[in-house]
Amino acid sequence: MQEQTRLVKGATDFLDEVSGSLRMILLAKETRTQIEPRLAPTELLSSFDFAYFADDFKVKLPSKNIFFKILKDHPEIDPDNTLVIGTNLDEEIQGAENANLKSLWLAPKKDKIPISPRPTLHLSKLADLDFLSRSQLTVIIDICNLERMIL
Repeated sequence: MQEQTRLVKGATDFLDEVSGSLRMILLAKETRTQIEPRLAPTELLSSFDFAYFADDFKVKLPSKNIFFKILKDHPEIDPDNTLVIGTNLDEEIQGAENANLKSLWLAPKKDKIPISPRPTLHLSKLADLDFLSRSQLTVIIDICNLERMIL
């Protein structure tokens, strides 16, 4: 069965809206050779200022060293103005907490905010992120938050 890529509803609208006003960093849990062919038809990668893939790191999330490497590679980024967006509490959100970065958990409203890790913000859909376009944030987002695989 052939794999097909489908973007999460509102992903391209969100990226179009924040393009140019936010510094966007892609963080993928898969390797570059796994991601690039899948995303090539969407031109999604061009929406990001920087892209990091699993093969760029020796460790996996929730290691804080992933975020420390990104910040070290880009000293112009202020950690106090950095927001990690994730759907996985055990990986992106815990990693952000480990690195003392703000986090936004994208999850259905019915999901209760846990005691730990505790995301800074909790929203249920990408469309709710329109306030970001008016901010001076650097956003680190996992590609899985914008795409999902259908088998």
